[in-house]
Amino acid sequence: MDLGLKGRVAAITGGSRGIGFAIAQALLAEDCQVAICARDQAGLDRAVQLLGSGVFGHRADVTRPGEVEAFIEA
Repeated sequence: MDLGLKGRVAAITGGSRGIGFAIAQALLAEDCQVAICARDQAGLDRAVQLLGSGVFGHRADVTRPGEVEAFIEA
């Protein structure tokens, strides 16, 4: 499927597992650059390794505004 997203950047919260991880996979398949965040560094590292190239991981807790800002700025 071509959603016309090639070259776009997507930021996904909770991207280390479940629905967030599946969304990251789908967007990578559409040739997006994907940034994911998660609270757990080990889970985040695992997800980045599994997702491969085109993904950037950043540890952040979205209940803390400063951490969300740091994720978006990274």
